[in-house]
Amino acid sequence: MDPNIAALVNALTGINIGGGYAPREGSFVKPGEFGGTETEDPNEWLKRFNRIAEANMWTEYRRFQIIGGYLVRAAARWYDEVKGWIGSWRGFQQAFLIKFASPARKNTWYLKYKNCKQAGRTIDAYALEFQAN
Repeated sequence: MDPNIAALVNALTGINIGGGYAPREGSFVKPGEFGGTETEDPNEWLKRFNRIAEANMWTEYRRFQIIGGYLVRAAARWYDEVKGWIGSWRGFQQAFLIKFASPARKNTWYLKYKNCKQAGRTIDAYALEFQAN
């Protein structure tokens, strides 16, 4: 194959058909830390971590190896306890969400939401008035 065509295909698709450069794992974007506090959204944090992992071309195996470095405080303690018995990235994600997005935490978030006030009104009352206009 013409080397120029191979280089063009590689540049446009990332597929290395010419035997030259192949995209490799990097650290182009760094994830933020997760501490496991009530104010942090574990679903959103995990989605962002996965987007960053894709941008950095981390395999699922590497994600599982790397994630411990971004967990701090309570989340790091939990990770140290469970990392030995979790064998895959999918297993980690399930355990992470069970721990940090548990029904009890969801209930706490919901109660905080219900108790929010906007100009002396509940969020629900404000939303109903907003939708009516």
